[in-house]
Amino acid sequence: MIDGRTRRSGLRAAVAVTAVAMAAFGCSSGPGASSNSNTASASPATQAATLVPSAGRTAAPSVAAAFATPIAGAADSGTTINLIAVHTRWSLASITVPTGKTWTVHIDDQDLDRQPFDKHNFVVRTGATVASRVFVSPNFGIGSHTFSIPALPAGTYTFQCAIHTDSMTETLIVK
Repeated sequence: MIDGRTRRSGLRAAVAVTAVAMAAFGCSSGPGASSNSNTASASPATQAATLVPSAGRTAAPSVAAAFATPIAGAADSGTTINLIAVHTRWSLASITVPTGKTWTVHIDDQDLDRQPFDKHNFVVRTGATVASRVFVSPNFGIGSHTFSIPALPAGTYTFQCAIHTDSMTETLIVK
């Protein structure tokens, strides 16, 4: 027999799960909502990356950036940001890219401190929710990796390795 306390506890858990599911999947107008089938095309020098939401922690983006979505059909800025991954940290604490134009990140993964099976990735987030990821690279290991990043409106965002969020979450400024 189930007592009233157990029934209320189960109901609270069901309501919490429903609220999380609605927040993550119920809104179709948020960042990443229509990007489930979008994939960046890969050239020999550029690895493909999926523009889909996934989980992780983020630094605090600006309020304006919290609901930003990538700008479709934007021109390439010609900007390449060079990052090094070493000692489970990014070499830059902040990067600045132009508003409304795509850009490229070139990552030199020199992180020999990791276990052989441990990888990095490169994520751009517009907010603190799962749906706020506008770019997620494939996981990568030691070596050179280049990714084309979608254009964003002006604001302060986050770039990170979603595998090592405690030590590899930094600031992206789009202006």
